[in-house]
Amino acid sequence: MAILLCSISPNLLTAYVVLLFTGWASVSFISIGNSTIQLAARPEMRGRVIALWQVAFQGTTPIGGPLVGWIIAVADPRTGLAVGGAACLVAAAGAVWYVRPPLRPLRPLRPLRPLRPLRPLRPLRPLRPLRRGASRQEDGSGEAPRPDGDGHGHGHGHGHGDGDGDRGGRVSTPASSSP
Repeated sequence: MAILLCSISPNLLTAYVVLLFTGWASVSFISIGNSTIQLAARPEMRGRVIALWQVAFQGTTPIGGPLVGWIIAVADPRTGLAVGGAACLVAAAGAVWYVRPPLRPLRPLRPLRPLRPLRPLRPLRPLRPLRRGASRQEDGSGEAPRPDGDGHGHGHGHGHGDGDGDRGGRVSTPASSSP
């Protein structure tokens, strides 16, 4: 990719910066590839595997070198760099295609089951109004009284009243202590 960027660089300074990354990527690729192959090969096969790596990696230079040289002579150096960068992208795409997991054939879809008919909802019963001072639990609704005692979530200074727990001058008392 960096080689392709170098082929379209507008000036020499940009080409130098891009070539810095090209060199870094090249050295990284060589060292990572060498290490990976040596670590993956069995010890008794390591020499043969490295020999094949060298033939595949550097042995193609006598083929590609004169070809890119001829392209540079016929066109210009930018075209030679672009052809080399395109060859790298094609090789990378081929490697990705080769190591990708195999595609599994799609299995046919199962036919859908018919839906069960919905049962009608039962109507909600109306709520009865609470008596003053009674909790919902005493009312028979089954809801537990609130921990602050007044049934409304007030009485502990959470932004209501003057902050000391009262509401408009009345002191809330727990439902169990009311007469």
